Amino acid sequence: GVAAIVSSGIWPGVSALMAAEAVARLGKREGTDQKTCESLDFSFFTAGTGNAGPTIVSATFLLLATPVITYLNGKKTEKEPWTEQRSVDFGPSIGTKPVWLLDNPDVPT
Repeated sequence: GVAAIVSSGIWPGVSALMAAEAVARLGKREGTDQKTCESLDFSFFTAGTGNAGPTIVSATFLLLATPVITYLNGKKTEKEPWTEQRSVDFGPSIGTKPVWLLDNPDVPT
């Protein structure tokens, strides 16, 4: 019962649409139009390159050299990339994996 958008390029683009849909569906106080979404985190797990090896490697190096844009209390902040490691459960077929902070070009949108 999980919807998936396959072979469409996760960012930029699809992750912004997913964030907007999540906030629209889950971020409203019941019975009102008042938004209550306080936090939205995206975690990605890449298993292989899908034959896009050089593209993945070059994109990763660019992200490692780019400050990470985040928002805290509605204010834009920049953080160092590849910091703030945390563990994310990606479900039974993948399991729990470590993830690190990298920029996502959709954050400003």
